[in-house]
Amino acid sequence: EALHQLVSVVEAATEELDVTFLGSDVDHDGGKLILTAGAPTVTGDDEERMLLAVRKIADAGVPLALRIGVNRGAIFAGDIGPPYRRTYTVMGDGVNLASRLESACKAYSARILVSESTVAKLRGTYRLRDIDLVIVKGKTQPVRVFEILDYHDAQTFPNLLDVVGHFGE
Repeated sequence: EALHQLVSVVEAATEELDVTFLGSDVDHDGGKLILTAGAPTVTGDDEERMLLAVRKIADAGVPLALRIGVNRGAIFAGDIGPPYRRTYTVMGDGVNLASRLESACKAYSARILVSESTVAKLRGTYRLRDIDLVIVKGKTQPVRVFEILDYHDAQTFPNLLDVVGHFGE
């Protein structure tokens, strides 16, 4: 029942925000759901839609512990496998970093960890916790990471000091 509730929440959020619910992998002690924005279709606001979707999922109150990692980066996206069992997938360093951020959530008591490259592309107004530099498997240098705490409409909270609207560029 809890898994069904989670998948229903994910389906609703991804449909509403035009994010791709790419795949799932469930095991006896947990699982993963893979979402993409920008693959297979780029819209120009992919990071924003992804973060709004994962915020909706995290805020839905499903009775399962959730850890979410989000990264913007270069990936391979396309069909793999023989013609009789071909599937569309994403893989590469960008995908691996998102997975590493998901794993790091536990160490930082976070539900959603996001790479600096993702935060730099945001146009909305989010309250962030700067985790600072995190050492992750597969990277020679530490990665700057933020926890996305929540989203605010700038008209509703025009004077909120701990909100970051545009970061980086």
